[in-house]
Amino acid sequence: MTPWLTLANRDLGTAEIKGARHNPKIMQYFIDIGATWAETDEVPWCAAFVGSCIERSGIRSSRSAAARDFLEWGAECDQQVGCIVVLKRGTNEKQGHVGFWLGAELNRVTILGGNQGNRVSVATFPATDVLGYRWPAQEAKPRVEALKRSWTVTGGLLALLGTLVNAASEAIAIATGALSEMTAFRPVSELLGHIGVDLPTAGIGIAVAGVIIVVHRRLDDAAKGKTA
Repeated sequence: MTPWLTLANRDLGTAEIKGARHNPKIMQYFIDIGATWAETDEVPWCAAFVGSCIERSGIRSSRSAAARDFLEWGAECDQQVGCIVVLKRGTNEKQGHVGFWLGAELNRVTILGGNQGNRVSVATFPATDVLGYRWPAQEAKPRVEALKRSWTVTGGLLALLGTLVNAASEAIAIATGALSEMTAFRPVSELLGHIGVDLPTAGIGIAVAGVIIVVHRRLDDAAKGKTA
C-alpha cells in the first residue's frame, strides 16, 4: 500500500461537525496544502484531503483546493490502487471531485476520499465521470529504475549460470577422460589405493578442478576481450 493511501485509511470516518464548530482535522487538511484562507469545514475539502495525505507522505501535492487541478499534477497513469482519480461533478467544467482509486466493478469506480457524505469514506462513482488518473511524478522514476536494476542483476546471474553449466560440461569431459586414463594405468590406481583415495573420489576432485580451470579461462578471455 502506498504511504498516502495508508494515511488516508487512518482518517476514515473523519467528518464535518454541524453548527458553529469545525472539525480541526479537516481544517488541518487545508493548512497542509497552504490553503489558510479556509475558515469552515463546510468548504469543499476533497482536494484538501488528498493533498494533505500526499504532503504528509513527503511529496508535494497540487497545493490547490480545486479537484480538477490534480489533472495537471504528477504523471498520467493507468488504474492502480492508490492512484489519484479525478472526476467531473455535474455539468460545470470547473467543478469536480478527487480521491484515491481502490478498484472498479460494473462500470463504477470505488474511491476512498474526503467530503464523501461530508466525511472521509469509501464510495462508488460512475466510471463515465472519470477525467483522469494521476501518480506522483517523483515516485514513478525510482520504480522504473528499480525494475531496470532487477533485470540487470537477473541477466548477470543468468549469464553466470550459463558459464557454470558450460564449465561443468567441460569439466565432466575432463574428469571422464582422466578416470579412463587412471583405469588403464594400473600404477596410478595402486598408488591412490596406498594413500586411501579411490577412483570415484579422485574423479570428483578432478571435476571440481576442471570447473575452476574452465571458469578461470572464460573470465580471462572475457577480460582480454574487453581490453582488446
